[in-house]
Amino acid sequence: MNGDGQHSCRRQLHDDDDDGCLVDDWDRTVAGVKEQAFARLQEELSKAHQELRLRDEEVNRLSRIREEVEAELEELTASLFQVGLSSMGHMGQREVAQIITLCDWHLRNAWLKSHQGTGGSKRVKSWSKPKI
Repeated sequence: MNGDGQHSCRRQLHDDDDDGCLVDDWDRTVAGVKEQAFARLQEELSKAHQELRLRDEEVNRLSRIREEVEAELEELTASLFQVGLSSMGHMGQREVAQIITLCDWHLRNAWLKSHQGTGGSKRVKSWSKPKI
């Protein structure tokens, strides 16, 4: 806009240069739209990065919890077997082996149930119950 309140291209229309003026107006309009779209896309990208960072933090937190629970389960299982074996001193070898097999089967099925629906890429089928 110039000092008299008229757009400079309007003055050019009187000079028979209306094609150049229209092209200039069009170029400015396209540039403005591109700038707005670019700014909007940058904002969306920034929000997506923030959301991804928050999800990564949540995944890391849950992974640490899972690792702690698995370690505790291993410790408890080992302790359970030690107590069980020491209290089975009066049983024969065959009975002890059957109990160990049955306990192992229960632990594996418990592990499978805890990992169902976790979205892992591995497909795990349940073990069949042992014949004792």
